[in-house]
Amino acid sequence: MSNRKIVSWTLGTIILGTGIWCLYLTAKSALLALPTGGLDGMPIDMRIMAFISSGVTMIFSCLFLLSGASSILRNKGTQINYYPTLLNMAMLIILLVLSVFALPEYRATSKISWEESRGLPFAFLTFTEIRGICDAGVAFWKCRSFENLSLRALIIDSLIVYAVICVSVGTLFELRISNPKRWLLKRSDQIKESGG
Repeated sequence: MSNRKIVSWTLGTIILGTGIWCLYLTAKSALLALPTGGLDGMPIDMRIMAFISSGVTMIFSCLFLLSGASSILRNKGTQINYYPTLLNMAMLIILLVLSVFALPEYRATSKISWEESRGLPFAFLTFTEIRGICDAGVAFWKCRSFENLSLRALIIDSLIVYAVICVSVGTLFELRISNPKRWLLKRSDQIKESGG
């Protein structure tokens, strides 16, 4: 087995494992959203946030599972380009920002305050929410304050997400060039339909 194949298998296994972790977080977010009033007295607006979190974690789960599988099943002759490009960096920023809408952890710290941990695949932002001062169940972001940023978790998340982006872009490029004749025919049909 070549070194390139070993790297692909290792990276694919890590990404697949991360996808399974995100599936677990999806189920956890769904459980938070379903019960009336939420678990641990979760307010109604936080139930809405739990539904949003479920959607985001599902997107990440699918992305990680597909990228992990394509990395393991990759053709021996192709190589992934891990050099940073404008497209890769833009996608990395977009996915990290989107991951903040995921809610891996939500726990009560008192009768009026809760702690939220956000970020995927590992939580890197912590917020505190206070419900005693604001109108409970009405104000959506008003009661939240920034608590902590875990730089280590952010770096790990960035590396994993960047690897997923590179594998995804490489896979799309590989699919495009694997059958250039079919791609050219499809492209010419699209041009004809658009009247160009």
